Amino acid sequence: MSGFAQLLGSMISENGDAFVLTPVEYMIGNPLLPALHGGAVASFLEVAAKRALARQLPHGHVPKLISVNLQFLASARPDALVTTPKVRRVGRRIAVVHAEAFRRGDPAAVCFAQLEFAVHEPIRVGGNADRHTL
Repeated sequence: MSGFAQLLGSMISENGDAFVLTPVEYMIGNPLLPALHGGAVASFLEVAAKRALARQLPHGHVPKLISVNLQFLASARPDALVTTPKVRRVGRRIAVVHAEAFRRGDPAAVCFAQLEFAVHEPIRVGGNADRHTL
């Protein structure tokens, strides 16, 4: 994950299948509204989708983001955002995940995302007696 995604990951809590982002002041992109920066919303959906997908993969398989398609529907006020990513397809090489971001307590979505991940098996090094996962 990128440095920002790692930082953001520390602000994301999980409650069952749901992920919650508790925003901080430096995530504000437009202080006049105020509204969260679109990159913070996109990164939140990416981190949540990757974690949801990793739960469904065999141990050691690492999903890597290939592409993301975002549709911003409304400005994201600096309130907690909630998403419950849905893994739509897991193939041999590609997985597709859909995620929607909502403000807590508001049924109107702020952003829709479709994310495609490459699903890689663990890379093995060493001989049969000494195998390590990178």
